[in-house]
Amino acid sequence: MTSLTQVPVVTALSKKEAVLRELRAHIPFTAKASILGVVLAYAADHLTHRFSATELSASIFDLAHPLHVLFSCSVSTGMLYKYWKGKRSPLLAIFAGMTIAVVIGILSDSLFPYLGSLPFKKETFFYIELLHQPALVLSGAAGGALLGILRSNTRYHHFFHVLISMTASLFYVLSFGFTLTGWLLPYLAAVVFLAVIVPCCVSDIVLPIAVLGTHDIEENHHCCKH
Repeated sequence: MTSLTQVPVVTALSKKEAVLRELRAHIPFTAKASILGVVLAYAADHLTHRFSATELSASIFDLAHPLHVLFSCSVSTGMLYKYWKGKRSPLLAIFAGMTIAVVIGILSDSLFPYLGSLPFKKETFFYIELLHQPALVLSGAAGGALLGILRSNTRYHHFFHVLISMTASLFYVLSFGFTLTGWLLPYLAAVVFLAVIVPCCVSDIVLPIAVLGTHDIEENHHCCKH
């Protein structure tokens, strides 16, 4: 008779530990990426005096947001498709993956940066690109779903997900006319950090751990070294 202690069980505690472990690995990477992104944008602005222009910043955001949705969707769809293969319809994985990616994109690229801009009392508004350019955003989600199914190893997808999310969040704020001055840089870095670490890591870490369990995360989901 097999002892209960010999049966490998993924408990709620072990999942919690896995989430905390992944966050400990991702927080330094995301913080460095956020600081580097703001510094590079500042350097480019200083050299060209163009990044503070609202139209250019808005154009960069309009491009970065669908790309963010693409890579986010490739992660969520890839994970769900791999786990549900043979159990549920691939269409369900695609629909769920696209829904998750679009919602996460709105939270990360629009809501968090918008909230971060409110203390400055500038003329800002909550811009949702899905409502203004639905074909572009949904095309990104569809492309991400296809990428996730064709290449279910999501390690590098998550890497690009974080970098592009950082770009979209930063230029969302700059599109409202914020000037890249020295005192604003650390604040923008903090806003971008929160905009990336909360929604994106929830979708790329908490979701797969909840769905797949810690064993599959150990083998398939690292993108940052521990």
